Amino acid sequence: MTNKTLNQTESTVEISYPELKELFTDILAKLSEEDLRDFHEEVGTMLAVDKVTMTRDEIVALAKGDISLIEERFSKTGVSVEFVVNAEKRTVVALVKFNSTGYIRSRGIAKCDPNDCFNEYIGKAIALRRAFGNPVMYEYLNAPQPEEPLVGDLVSYHSGLYGLAEYKIVVDGAPVFRRPCAHIGSTIGKEGKVIDDSARYK
Repeated sequence: MTNKTLNQTESTVEISYPELKELFTDILAKLSEEDLRDFHEEVGTMLAVDKVTMTRDEIVALAKGDISLIEERFSKTGVSVEFVVNAEKRTVVALVKFNSTGYIRSRGIAKCDPNDCFNEYIGKAIALRRAFGNPVMYEYLNAPQPEEPLVGDLVSYHSGLYGLAEYKIVVDGAPVFRRPCAHIGSTIGKEGKVIDDSARYK
């Protein structure tokens, strides 16, 4: 691997998502279900101790890859996963079902902290890991918050006229009369607090 550094003093590891996904893919392909659980437990412990430094974009990419890998790994055992995303309540539920009967084998729930930005992919990865009894990665629970709004984000903004309200950020010039929206170049688009950034990762 390249582009990986270890600071012995601060115990900080920097590793790109492609490198981490390549490592996970190679390892997961060789593990039994029992070994897979042990692997996730050890990785979760390592990340909590070493504080892997990743951007929010990298963490969401890792979450999407994590979901695909776990779903693929367990699809061979006759189960599938159904996700129930409730953006309004900021929750994600992962239902693991037997393909033959539809019976729910297990479920996992992820609920976003009120002070954090909701992201359905991070939520899915957390819920899926909990459904299979795997430790949740440190980075999923401590992802950096979005630095600024982007088109598609849902933001909250307090104004003297409307009080605290939620707005969907749209491109400048787009119509905003159908639902609470704000142009990216407006004050809301520049200063609003991002409360859901899932759309930017579709």
